[in-house]
Amino acid sequence: MKSDLLYPRLKPAHSVLYLKNRIRLGQGPDYAVEVDDPDGRYAVLLPLLDGQHSMADIIVAVRPTLSEDEVKQAVKALHESGYVDEAPPDLTTVFSTPEVDRYSVNMAFYELVAGSESAIKWQSLLKGTHVLILGLGGIGSNVAVAMAELGVGTIVGLDYDSVELRNLNRQILYSTPYVGERKVQTANRFIHAFNPNVHFVAVERRIASEADVRQIINDYAIDFVFCLADKPNGHIDFWVNIACQRVGIPYVGGSISGPIGTAYGVVPGQSACYQCEVDADLENHPELVEELDYIRQHDVQSPNSALGPACMFLAYFLSYEFLRYRLGLAPMLTVNQLFQVNFVTFSQIFHAMVRRPNCPICSNTSSSALSEDRM
Repeated sequence: MKSDLLYPRLKPAHSVLYLKNRIRLGQGPDYAVEVDDPDGRYAVLLPLLDGQHSMADIIVAVRPTLSEDEVKQAVKALHESGYVDEAPPDLTTVFSTPEVDRYSVNMAFYELVAGSESAIKWQSLLKGTHVLILGLGGIGSNVAVAMAELGVGTIVGLDYDSVELRNLNRQILYSTPYVGERKVQTANRFIHAFNPNVHFVAVERRIASEADVRQIINDYAIDFVFCLADKPNGHIDFWVNIACQRVGIPYVGGSISGPIGTAYGVVPGQSACYQCEVDADLENHPELVEELDYIRQHDVQSPNSALGPACMFLAYFLSYEFLRYRLGLAPMLTVNQLFQVNFVTFSQIFHAMVRRPNCPICSNTSSSALSEDRM
């Protein structure tokens, strides 16, 4: 944290309330503080903390109401408390003018939790990030919108279905006039209109092997994968798991079955993988072996009974998992844990996922497998 601010600025995420004999900064119990100001002296100072006035100019402007030492002490206290930071440089050197406005609220949040330097760094990192969304259905379509909202620079969306009327209860990328159109075509149009500053790559392709997944990851220099496809059932999750382990790319997966939503995350070399979880389930419930074999042999597709709000919730939960990993915002919640939520009662449970020492997929993967140029 810088000790001497040249152009101090109140973080834009904090509101300022000039109340009777006091000033309130911020909102809520966790991000608010009150400053005693019975004679209105600090009410003269705070409007000048706009990033446009230098510290020297502020000191001159508030004389004789506040002394130089009082100004410096007040600014230092607000800075150490996280309410004031150094004014950021000209953002148009990093972003276009529309991007500065579009992402201003995003960066206000990042400033709130990590400071102005991190805000610019993080938004720039997202701009240079490539994500792969496998499946643009109920969860995947909401993830695509979330990535566009965040300003992720390249969003690769893969699907091979057409828009159906029954999709519209939960798949936000599509609307009635586009029933019958290929999903990736409609998704491309939607994302481009929603945020022309991001690049949406529409991939109409049926995944048929682990090699297919790996090829797409490599072709588009993917940094993070969302495994949200449900076809071919009994295969796709395994293929994604193997491919991500081999190239060292983290991913999250999720699905909804009736009222129950599930999500998990895998960081190669650092966590249990999907195979670990499946093998543990098969050991504990041997009858599932026959079921899995039947699903694969007969290409059984699970009936869909997911509601739109459930898809949106799980998609934004997974999008925050992406942020936690990509920005280092906080540890991922689904690493070594399977998340389950009941959308009727909204009860939530985390089940431990244990990395198996003899797992055929991840036991020989170390943390060094993570692709350094994509972190």
